Order: sequence, then structure tokens, then C-alpha cells
Amino acid sequence: MELAPEDIDAILDAVAQYAERHLAPLVRPHERIPRPDEVDAALAEAIEMGLLSEGAEAGVGLWENLDDGTGLQLTVRALLALAEVDAGLAWHLHQRALARWVALEFGLHEVSEGAVPSLQGHYGLGRGALPRLLRGAALAEGDAALLSDWLYPDDGWLVLHALPGWRHLLAPFVVGEALQWTVLEPDDLEVVELAPGHGLDAIPSSRWRYRSAPRPRTSLAERRSREVYAVALQCQALALGALALGSVRRARRLAREYAAVRRQGGRLIQEHPAVQLLLGGLDGALGVGEATWEGLIRRPLHPSRAGEVLSARAELHPSLCRAANHAMQVLGGTGYMRDAGVERVLRDVNQLRLMDGTPTELRLFAAEWGIER
Repeated sequence: MELAPEDIDAILDAVAQYAERHLAPLVRPHERIPRPDEVDAALAEAIEMGLLSEGAEAGVGLWENLDDGTGLQLTVRALLALAEVDAGLAWHLHQRALARWVALEFGLHEVSEGAVPSLQGHYGLGRGALPRLLRGAALAEGDAALLSDWLYPDDGWLVLHALPGWRHLLAPFVVGEALQWTVLEPDDLEVVELAPGHGLDAIPSSRWRYRSAPRPRTSLAERRSREVYAVALQCQALALGALALGSVRRARRLAREYAAVRRQGGRLIQEHPAVQLLLGGLDGALGVGEATWEGLIRRPLHPSRAGEVLSARAELHPSLCRAANHAMQVLGGTGYMRDAGVERVLRDVNQLRLMDGTPTELRLFAAEWGIER
């Protein structure tokens, strides 16, 4: 179902109202960490308004209508707007919607609700083995063992960023040279809650591992399993980039508001050249990042675009981390205080940079993806 531009604008207006009414109160004051039951209530409201869809019927929620591209534009722009309130809360919406998309791609309607995805393996992005596998290229010596240990480690843990209470976990794994997907329930896993991390305070984290060997839960050809994974990785990369962009938008607003009222040396600090340089660098990083992301979502996602999308994300995050730091410096010592808000944004953007592939790992993935064989 193709969406007209005016339809997208109307939905984004509703998203902004939802964010202000249901998400913003959960993170006011700036240092407040929302409770899981509060987040669940906000997710239920998102389902009620259609931002999150349920069941097998098509709607206009997040990660729908991806074939024609308009759903992709709506999703990424919506996530960016939601992250202007809080990246962690936006993450929960993205995660539920992406898990539903994966489940429906495989016809697993019965597990499309209350599901979360686990896309990253034991370490990194599988080095060069993963892009070779996803492209259908011949695997190098040792690739099969590396991929098996990466997505189904014999003695290692995988990390999950999700609210407690999920009912199904969708995860890829590799057996031999074939990638498959499995569906897991909580009893299938050993799960250990982790202490709060550096950022994204609204996202509880845990580590998990299989209690027994995973078994395939799809009947699709192995090639299609790879294609779904390649697109899911792109959705994850675009979402993480959008959350970082929305977070830095928030930091810019806070910095601009502070610079417009704070005086130093007899004049507003926004008139000082040093502060202007910080604000200019902040605006520049945001402008380049937003233009890049708009360019990426103008075309529908396809397995062949994995290198392009992951490479763009590798270049985006370091510049946004610097931009968030610029925003903190505008506030001076006040910027380091939790009640100022910018400190939280800086931690969130740093954390987003590390999730599902660091910039170095993303560049290595893109480099291998571009090698013609």
C-alpha cells in the first residue's frame, strides 16, 4: 500500500502528538528513568493508534509497506521524531515492529505479537564471513566455524536489549554454510539481567544463551532466510542512525535554548565566537546526517544494499558523537549535570554507536561486501 506524501505528513503529525503526550512525561525531568510498566502502557497506546500493528493484516505502522519505499520513509522519519523525546523509548517501538516484520516474512503469524529480534552475534559482525554468506559467495576456510560460533556460540552469550515480558525471540543461526531462523520462548534460554550500561537508560539489557541446540522454524529456502537477514540488518542500521539523529536534534535544541539566555562577559553566549563554532559544528553534523538518511530511504530496501546502508551508518555515528559533545560544551559545566538533559543524550548517542556493529566493524563489512567475486 503506497502512501502519498500528505498521508505520511498526517501520520508524522500524529506521531509527534503521541510522543509529546505519552513518551515525554516518562522522561521528565531529564534524569528520570521510565519504569517497564510505564513503557508497556506507552506501547499499548502505540498499538491502539496504529503506530505498532498487530496480527497479519497490513497497516501503516512502523516497518510496514517496505516494498514500495513509502513505508520505509515513514518509519525512519517517525523514529527520528520519537528519538527527539527519548532514543530508548523509540527503540522499544522499533524493536517490536521489526520483529513483527521478520515473523510475517516467514509466515509466522502466531509469533508476530510480543516478539523481539536478536540480530547480532557473539562478537562483531562475523568479520568477512558474514558478508560473504549473505551475498551467496563462496566461503573462505574457517568461515563456517566462525559463523556458527558467532550466532550460536558453544560457550558464549548473546546480548538482548528488551523489556522483560517478551513472549518470542526471533534469532538467526548458522549450521554448516546455511543460515536459518529460529523462534525461542523464555524457557528455551538461560537469561541473566545486566547492570545498567553507559546510556539508553530506558532499555533494560540482559545476556542470553541457548539451553539446547536451536532448530529451524521456517520452511523457506535458505536463500530467502539470508535475504530477510540482510534486509533486517539494514532496518536495524537505519533505525539506530535515526535514533542518533533524533537524539542530537534534542541536544541541539537544549544547547540553543541555553545559549539564548545564558550571559557571559556582558552578552549572550550565543554571540561568542567559541560558542558559535560549537553550534555551527552541531548544525553541520546534523545537516549532513539528515541528508544522508533521507537519501538512503528514497529507494526500497533490498538485500543488495546491505553494504551501502551499513557503510553509511559507520560514517554517521562518529560525527554525531562529536556533535553531542559540542552541545554539552555549549552548556559548560552545567552540561555534565544529569538534570540539564544533554548529558543523557551524549551517553545515548555513544551507546547507539556501539550497538549491532561498531564503526570499524561496519566498515570491514562494507569493504568485504564491495569485493567482486
